[in-house]
Amino acid sequence: MKIQVNKKILSLILVIGSVLNLSGCQLAKEDSQYKETENLCGTFITYELDGKEYTFDDENKKYYGTFDENILDEGLDKYNFGDLKGYAIFLHKKGEGENKTNVIAGDNIFRNTKFSLNVNTEENSKEIITTEDTETVPEPDINITSEENKIEATIYVTSKFKGIIQFNPIIKEGEKYYTVREGNSIHVDGKDECSSSISASSNDTNKIINNKGSNSKSEKFTYTVTIEPVDELKSIKIKEMNSSDKVINTKGIVHKGNNYEFKISKNTAYIIVEETCIDKNGKEITKRTIYDRDKINNDETDHLCNYANEDNIVIPKNLYIKK
Repeated sequence: MKIQVNKKILSLILVIGSVLNLSGCQLAKEDSQYKETENLCGTFITYELDGKEYTFDDENKKYYGTFDENILDEGLDKYNFGDLKGYAIFLHKKGEGENKTNVIAGDNIFRNTKFSLNVNTEENSKEIITTEDTETVPEPDINITSEENKIEATIYVTSKFKGIIQFNPIIKEGEKYYTVREGNSIHVDGKDECSSSISASSNDTNKIINNKGSNSKSEKFTYTVTIEPVDELKSIKIKEMNSSDKVINTKGIVHKGNNYEFKISKNTAYIIVEETCIDKNGKEITKRTIYDRDKINNDETDHLCNYANEDNIVIPKNLYIKK
């Protein structure tokens, strides 16, 4: 599985990932069905903070994206669903047979992203899992009768986040995409972990054609997003240490953009990344991560910093540590 954090987007290029077991409070209303179920290809997260007034059009209105299907191939650098403010995660299938791959693309607020595929055949049911080094999916067996695609991810918030998070479906219509505000909603208080799912099954069977003949199958897609509270990051320092465990340099890190590069000096044996945070009880705490010089990659080491935006949703930024 390859993970790349860029200016706005976290792109995950994978075939079949591992399964994520979710804990915490599960909503009673877990599954929602939509009229165009066979076209469900993602979820769009919107939110309403406590104490603020929001005005939205009718929930059945289609908010069309300002992009077409090619954006998933070119890189999801910018997208928009009308005037809605939110974050999207997509599943995009590319190729057929031995060249078939699955691409998950979404905003960088989505973390711990996983993809799994459950396959039912005429003989039995099984779960297909491949390693991160696998680049292609084998040509589907002629005996497959149904597939279940599971996409799972986590959004981090600080303890200050209080409001309603809504999980809206993203529907593909031809080459365009739209969302409607009729998904599941949960209230988040920044202290308890919760999750919600949005799923749909294709009513029409899709014909498989390969060198063994042809068959029909149905597909189901489920997107599960967990909201997890984390400590609020306030500031970061890097301490460079020599082989005698003496501090030779201390530097405060300020992310003006999304990334920050720090090059260690030639006398540095190891560094300490020191993060000052506010925990869920409002208490200031310090977290320290040590990187030995020998374990810092020749290119760079990526330390992910959990900064929160003005609405207390975590928007991670990279701290690249280089020799």
